[in-house]
Amino acid sequence: MMNEPIDKVYGRTVSEWIASMPAELRTHAVSLWHVSASGANYFELTGIDLRNFIERGIVALLGAGAIPVKSGKGTSFEWIAEQEYGIDKNDIARVIMRQWDASSKDDNYLFSIWFALPGPYVGNVAT
Repeated sequence: MMNEPIDKVYGRTVSEWIASMPAELRTHAVSLWHVSASGANYFELTGIDLRNFIERGIVALLGAGAIPVKSGKGTSFEWIAEQEYGIDKNDIARVIMRQWDASSKDDNYLFSIWFALPGPYVGNVAT
């Protein structure tokens, strides 16, 4: 994309930053808050530009094989797969963004959604 904002710390474009997000999944889950904070803090994005950044970040994470998860606290898993958002990555991103909009862009909502690669630490149901 031409004329993209450049992050003020590392000198990467928005597209480069978003493309690099999935690499974090190899070591840990990524929160929706982390995606939002990257756009707001590194690129100083606000409004629709920040919203687009977040949605593109979600699609990138899902495209790398991540699934939406919530805390598995009280279960035998670290994370529990979230089934409520759908299957298609673009649909999942749209549902999450619609819910964020409905939450009045509440930070608590941002902290409630995480993305992780499926594995033995991710359960399908609370057990």
